[in-house]
Amino acid sequence: MADRRLRESERLDEMADAGLGARSTGDEAQEPEPTGVRDRLEGRRQRPGVVPSEACPQQRGTAASRVAAFHRHWWILTCIDIVCNRVDMAHNTFHVALYVRDLDAAIARYRKLLGQEPAKVRHDYAKFEIADPPVILSLNTGGKAGTVSHLGIRYPGTADVASEMVRVKREEVELLEQKGTTCCYAKADKFWVRDADGMPWEMYTLLDDAEAETAADQTLRRFLEQDTAR
Repeated sequence: MADRRLRESERLDEMADAGLGARSTGDEAQEPEPTGVRDRLEGRRQRPGVVPSEACPQQRGTAASRVAAFHRHWWILTCIDIVCNRVDMAHNTFHVALYVRDLDAAIARYRKLLGQEPAKVRHDYAKFEIADPPVILSLNTGGKAGTVSHLGIRYPGTADVASEMVRVKREEVELLEQKGTTCCYAKADKFWVRDADGMPWEMYTLLDDAEAETAADQTLRRFLEQDTAR
């Protein structure tokens, strides 16, 4: 993630130069109509040290240089917006799945504890998506109430899951890969690992919602050393 942010930052000047070159070929007197950054740009132009367009020619230079500076500033701000939006969307989210005795009672209590509504509710499953800190809390029936079913990390995309899986394989950690599998009323690409004490970790990315839960995966149960007779 840090590497991607660094690469995006290093591209800002390149994108600004490209945008400046493209716009300089047209009508230099015509200002662009940016969305989302125009107001901030205008604010920055009025800050100390930035000479406004109404200043004298000796301060501002030629009309061409004024337009060039405007275009460059606009492109940099636009690129910053793009990078910030990508960073905001592309974060990993911690996942914890708990077994509960009474799903309705558990949902009611977590509504009060978290101050929000669940993102998904089914007859045997519920999910809360917490923004700060980023956590996906799922409530499951069928296990020992009050215990952890599994932990995990949700990644932004399949490429992130694949990259992490390659890294874990290099560390010679046993894992189970599942592509396009349906679980917890969602379709996902994922792989499973266990910590030194046997706690399952689900490393996944969501592909789509699913209306129906699937039958128990016996391969996964064997990997997690769960009772296949259940």
